[in-house]
Amino acid sequence: MSDFWKEFPSVYQGLSLVQRRIEDVVSSSRGFIRPYLEELVNVQGKMLRPSCVLLTSWIGSGADYPDLIADLAAGVELIHAASLVHDDIIDEAPIRRGVPTLHSRIGNRRAVVAGDYLMAKSFSLFTKASLERINSRTVADRIGRLCESEIDQDGEVGDFRISRTHYLRRIGGKTAALFSLSCYLGAAAGELNPLQIRRLSRFGYNLGMAFQIQDDILDYQGDDRSMGKEAGKDLRAGIATLPFLCARDRDPSGELLRLAEDMPMDDERFERAVSLVVSLDGPDCAGSVAQRYQKRAERELAGFPDTAHRDVLLKLLHVLSDRRM
Repeated sequence: MSDFWKEFPSVYQGLSLVQRRIEDVVSSSRGFIRPYLEELVNVQGKMLRPSCVLLTSWIGSGADYPDLIADLAAGVELIHAASLVHDDIIDEAPIRRGVPTLHSRIGNRRAVVAGDYLMAKSFSLFTKASLERINSRTVADRIGRLCESEIDQDGEVGDFRISRTHYLRRIGGKTAALFSLSCYLGAAAGELNPLQIRRLSRFGYNLGMAFQIQDDILDYQGDDRSMGKEAGKDLRAGIATLPFLCARDRDPSGELLRLAEDMPMDDERFERAVSLVVSLDGPDCAGSVAQRYQKRAERELAGFPDTAHRDVLLKLLHVLSDRRM
């Protein structure tokens, strides 16, 4: 597991239990899938979504139900892993977190099956953990939004004329919905009251929005080594993100839009387009939007007592909203 959480021993310990749950699920898989899934779940990122389940549950009584919380957190991470497998197939991405993607090793058909298997197992964990505290409709709605946004994004490849509002709606489903679900599950399982559950769900949503916008900014400012993926990957794949949209709207000549729409982009036009996005302050403009979501998330947390778990959530928000990695 990533060293990201070693500064917070309770979170690190909790995530270790979540990781064991995930490994148990994968070890029970059959046939050709098992060794590949075992490798996949051992190339872990920071486990941000499971950490949100843990921390929001601990604001309530979640510490009294470690097995229940671990199952919910593992289910969330399996959904995330499944979505990444499917994303990589759609994007034809050869690398994820510095290693070859699953579909590049076993083919698209088998990778789709593997992603579907992870998704199915996540629902098994939710069913196992689900008490009267968890609203199954809320779970289904959030996951449905994730899938719908993936469909929208795939259908919009090469469309660089979408509005900023449309982009925000898309990432609201693609990324923020799963962060919101993570916080909802933790708060509900931790037996918080309905208002607190809504506040933490909104916190997760705004955290996810700020996180995704920052990720899209880093696509123009990062490098392959720090990001674990090709710099400029979204632009080259024909996906319009907020830095591009901001720069497009600031480009009176229309050159950026013409470059982007002339697909597929050769290296010279691609480098020119990236340069224009940066010179037109697309990343800075997008950063100001991310900061607005950060402030909204902070306001949701302000309604809770100043405890260690709330402070870790606040630190997580600040790290993810202003990261350079």
